[in-house]
Amino acid sequence: MQIEGKLISVPVSVARLLIQALSRMAEGKALAMIPLDEEVSPQDAAELLNVSRPFAAKLFDEGAFPSRKVGTHRRALTSDVLAYKQREKEARLKVLDELAAEGQHLHMGH
Repeated sequence: MQIEGKLISVPVSVARLLIQALSRMAEGKALAMIPLDEEVSPQDAAELLNVSRPFAAKLFDEGAFPSRKVGTHRRALTSDVLAYKQREKEARLKVLDELAAEGQHLHMGH
């Protein structure tokens, strides 16, 4: 790959990531790049999870993901918040699959 006339070597995995990112952008879709090892506040977590700040604060309080207090402020790793989001998504999909299977079992169609 050449950038500003300089030849640089890019691993295949990075090239694929760039192609995917550019494709999403070309489709008008949003794209975010965030460091997974950075700490986020309840407000930041709310934005990552698409929930309200009070709901995200409740997740911090309930221990939905590991967090810590820095003075009076709560912080959690971005990776832990996103792992929680993935677990919740998988749980919802499992429930939907179970409901669909039960509907089939009861001959209700899909």
